[in-house]
Amino acid sequence: MVYVRIKKIKGKEYAYLVENKWNKKLKRPKQKVKAYLGKFYKKDTKGENDFILHNNIDVEKYFKENSVNKVLRI
Repeated sequence: MVYVRIKKIKGKEYAYLVENKWNKKLKRPKQKVKAYLGKFYKKDTKGENDFILHNNIDVEKYFKENSVNKVLRI
């Protein structure tokens, strides 16, 4: 399973693409970092202009039409 993990380092948050692998020896899952995604910025929910709505972006269509590498810019 691949997902995004947010890690806090010295008070700042960073995003990583991680994958769980089963460790037979330890009999538990272990995370493997696949890619560093960059600094994590929280969206200001107080603003009235939402980027996706403002630019009329169909998110589901965008993800279907583009590869994971393009979406994550790896």
